[in-house]
Amino acid sequence: MNIIVQIPDELASRLGTTGELERRALEALALEEFKLDHLSRAELRKLLGFSTRAQLDEFLTAHGVFGTYTADDLAADRRDLDRLTEHSDWLRPEEYAAWAHLQPGK
Repeated sequence: MNIIVQIPDELASRLGTTGELERRALEALALEEFKLDHLSRAELRKLLGFSTRAQLDEFLTAHGVFGTYTADDLAADRRDLDRLTEHSDWLRPEEYAAWAHLQPGK
């Protein structure tokens, strides 16, 4: 969907480039709809084109929005972590603790 906003030329030139204004308008609308609970975090992330939750968290923090961390957020983070560690050489915390205990000087 495209939305057209009319801004007088004498003001528009002081407010930024067309691209900057488009992005700021999108961010303002999306942020307000998120605050009104019309958009979920996932929908907001998609709308703003962020590839990670960390980018979304940074955006929200920069705009003074400190959301709650829900059980669904925890479940998603656990699935992501499991997927990342499933095929990796990384040590799980309990494995690291056992390994670190065996290291000289520990």
